[in-house]
Amino acid sequence: MRLRLQSQLVIVMIAVLSVLTIVSLLVLRHSVQTEVRRQTLDAVASSVHAFDRLQEQQFASLLRTASMMAELPTLKAVLATKHPTTIQDASAEFWKLSGTDLLILGDTAGVPMAVHASVANLGTESANRILAVRSAEEPESWWYDESGLYRIVSQQVTAGSGKDQQALGTIVLGLRINDAVAQEIGRLTGTEVVLGVGDSILATTLSSSDRAGLKDVLRNQSGERDSVPREIRIGNRRFETASIVLQTGSKATVRCYMLIPLEETYAFLSRLNITILVLALMVALLGAALLRVISSAITRPLEKLVAAVKALASGDPNYRVELKGSVEVKELGSAFVSMRRDLVESQQRQIEAERLAALGRAAGSISHDLRHHLAALVANAEFLHDSKGPDSDRDDLYREIQRASDQMTVLIDSLVEISRERSTLSLAEDELQQIVVRARDSLKANPDFRQQQIDITSSCDTRGMFDAQKLQRAFFNLLLNAYEATSAKSGMVSVDIKSVGDTLECRITDNGHGIPDAVKVSMFEPFVSAGKNNGTGLGLTIATKIIRDHSGEVVLESTSSEGTTFLVRLPRRSAPERTAPASAVM
Repeated sequence: MRLRLQSQLVIVMIAVLSVLTIVSLLVLRHSVQTEVRRQTLDAVASSVHAFDRLQEQQFASLLRTASMMAELPTLKAVLATKHPTTIQDASAEFWKLSGTDLLILGDTAGVPMAVHASVANLGTESANRILAVRSAEEPESWWYDESGLYRIVSQQVTAGSGKDQQALGTIVLGLRINDAVAQEIGRLTGTEVVLGVGDSILATTLSSSDRAGLKDVLRNQSGERDSVPREIRIGNRRFETASIVLQTGSKATVRCYMLIPLEETYAFLSRLNITILVLALMVALLGAALLRVISSAITRPLEKLVAAVKALASGDPNYRVELKGSVEVKELGSAFVSMRRDLVESQQRQIEAERLAALGRAAGSISHDLRHHLAALVANAEFLHDSKGPDSDRDDLYREIQRASDQMTVLIDSLVEISRERSTLSLAEDELQQIVVRARDSLKANPDFRQQQIDITSSCDTRGMFDAQKLQRAFFNLLLNAYEATSAKSGMVSVDIKSVGDTLECRITDNGHGIPDAVKVSMFEPFVSAGKNNGTGLGLTIATKIIRDHSGEVVLESTSSEGTTFLVRLPRRSAPERTAPASAVM
């Protein structure tokens, strides 16, 4: 379906405006998302930095506590006994005094002399490993085993000073990291905190349901880098996360994960998307209304000009054209008015020329036929006047005179019939088959067509309301054309009449040479003839007019070198009373 210019302008402008608006809003949305992402990453970085400061503060505080306790004379005296039981019993007071979750006293060889822990499963083996790690002076301040995760510091205990200084052993203090510590870290950093090894969670601020989902995330992303912040999904919640490696020197790598919830961020982006969509729709609607007004002002003069063109095409050359609008539209309207005037004048001249040409052709054809018939009429009249022969010869001459006179009358009647726009019909009930039979008999009266065969058949009741005289003349012309298209010896013409509803269909078929292609287009027009020595080109035109006056039609159904078939459709105009079919072969 082709759209009007106004609709095309509106659609194109709306499309352009919508694209520009959507692109602008999407750029704005991308900028906002980028800024939100930057702020989120800054928040993650700030949390990591805050956690680092907290670590340093905790380490410094724990280290001061260890240094102070290493200078206690009572602790030095206990270690100087080098008796494990005595040291184990006496160090309980020192453990309480330190306020830590772990205290280990070892001798100078790194053998644990006393172990105090807030959990029962921290044994001598773990104490030996802690002392071994600290004695190797590894730069680690975290410890992880089956008992949990600890923040540890160590300090040597010595007696004397200067050259008399003597090592008495080592004191190790540790704070166990649990959910309470994670809560404190999360409060200070403003994030959710998770401390873990691999997919094992040691301490966290997350709920139990989020903790189970986090294990799956850690398991699936265990091989990925954690140095760059990334977004993860835990259940229905989203987090921006970064991790810090706490220690790598014990059994496994211990990490601290900082998780910033993104619910508020995505809620803001969702509201932003809705706002962008609403703004885009509002801009599109307002733009459509504005463009409608603008395009209407542009296209209204063109629509009036189109209406004038349609009026001219429908045959109204006097349609009023309003020359309003822009300069270009006024020039176009003036050009159309001038073109229409020239076209009307040209059509009038062409019609007059065609009329004169048609009259010339008709005059030439009619004058030739009239002279032919007049010559025959005069010659036969002279023969009749001078004839002294038998009466039979005089009768033949009289019949020739009568036939020439009839032909002249038919020719004049043909011209009169064509000149009428629509003939007045004298309808009466008659049988179409009998009308065709009478037309055939009239044609057979000519000696030139007596030898040729014609078959008339019908398989239905052919009664209807017809102007029998004019319809007989139409079928006479159709049969005459069929006869003249066949050869004198082997020519055959058949007429078959059938009933299709309230319409009678009559097919006239001959076995002649067919209709040339050059004649097919214009064969129903006046004075068109082919392959006839004395043809006027009016027979098919008159037949078509008479049948159309009966609200019927004549069509060329088929034609070839083996023959031609014309189909005549005629309405009955009244229902038949008998249903028994009638047939005749003649």
